[in-house]
This record gives sequence, structure tokens and C-alpha cells, in this order.
Amino acid sequence: VNLNRYDGENCMLIARDITQIIKLLQSRQVFLSNLNHELRTPLTVLQGYLEMLEDRKASKMLHTRAVAIMQEQVQRMSNLLQQLTLLIKIETSSANEKSEVVDIPAILTLLLNDSEILSDVNHQVALEFEPHLKLKGNPSELNSIFSNLLYNALKHSEGDKIKVSWKRVEQGAYFAVEDNGKGIAPEHIPHLTERFYRVEDSRSRDSGGSGIGLAIVKYALAHLNTQLQISSEPGKGSIFSFTVPEEFVVIEEMAVTNNG
Repeated sequence: VNLNRYDGENCMLIARDITQIIKLLQSRQVFLSNLNHELRTPLTVLQGYLEMLEDRKASKMLHTRAVAIMQEQVQRMSNLLQQLTLLIKIETSSANEKSEVVDIPAILTLLLNDSEILSDVNHQVALEFEPHLKLKGNPSELNSIFSNLLYNALKHSEGDKIKVSWKRVEQGAYFAVEDNGKGIAPEHIPHLTERFYRVEDSRSRDSGGSGIGLAIVKYALAHLNTQLQISSEPGKGSIFSFTVPEEFVVIEEMAVTNNG
């Protein structure tokens, strides 16, 4: 609030709402702090093993193990930077950029085929979808949405069953991935789409999570005028879902030819 006096009788009062500015400054500070924290661990590991390898007396076994761990940490940092680059690209791009008809059933089928590679547990994954139900949007963003949601279920649910649904509803197209895992406590749910937020920090790090996947989902879904819905009950599992509005839905029936 600024008060400017012109003379003995007249003043001008100027008031500005700076809430958004403060929020942006706080968000930037948290982001930089989290990024620093994420990079510090792998860099410390690399520095420690490099110093160890400087000792020419290091055994061949130690040398092999050190190289393997350093490669793992380098890959971790590379994945983190790729995720951050994708997130920034989605945040700064427009909703109509590179928009085309995307075959969602094909994406889901491919992800299902890869699920055995992604998962360390023998999950039973059930896929229910309508084969002609497609979307109009950015292929890269749509692939990120579905892959991140399925990846999270495979890596973090700790259950053995996952159900993936993609179907037509009155409002448009509905997607859901449901698991029978450990569930999520209510206090964590509002924060899951925040950058770098992890329900259990150490366990997420061990499973390779960057803490950025659901943030990517959040901003990519914003381009489809929708948002992620999360329902969960500890000990019973979780459901991550969203409904894409009718304006983005494309129904492509397969052409039927008659050679008779």
C-alpha cells in the first residue's frame, strides 16, 4: 500500500494485490531448493567413488562396483533433467500446439506389453478399453499422461493387481488406473501433483521415482481442460482417474470392406 500526499488536503492511496507475485517467488524458491537436494545426492556419490578410484590400490571388484554405481547415478540425473525439460515444455506450450488425433488404445496396449519390464513384481494387469476411442491432442503429452499413471501404479502401489480402464462416458472419455496396494494417507493426496513431492522419500528414491511424473500429468491434463482425480484408502488401494471433455474425443470406426 502506497500513500502519496500532494498537498495539505489531498492524498492518493494505491493498493496492489501481490499475492500471485509472492506465490511465484515462494514456488521458485521451493523448486530451486528441491532441485539442489535432488542433484546433491548423486553428485556426492560420484565424488566419493571418483576419489576412491584415485587410489591405484583399489581392487578390481571395487572398481567394477564403483563404475556400475556411478553409471546408475548418472542415469538418475539424466532422467531427472529429461523429466524437468518435459515439464517446462508442457507448462510453456499452448493447448493446441502439435494437436492431432492420437490412438489411445494403441498407447495403452503398448504400455501393457511393457508392464512386465517396468515392474519388479508380477502384477496382474487387466486392461479394459474401447478400441475406437481416441483423443485429439499432443502425442507426446498424451503418452506422458498414460505412461506416468501406469508407471506409478506398477512401481509404488505394492499391490499385485492393477485395472486400467478407458471408456466412453456422457461427459467425454474416462480413464482410470486402479490398484489394490497399500493406499495413500489423506494428508498426502492434495500434494501428489507437486514437483518432487514423495509420500515416502527413501522408498521412492529406491524405486527410481523422480517426484515429477504426476506434475507432468497435471499440466498435460490442463491442456485437455481436465484434472487428475485421486481417491485412496490406506490398506485398500488407490484410483487415479480423469475425464476428457467431449471436444477432444474422436471416435474412429474401422472401415469395413465387402469383397463379395
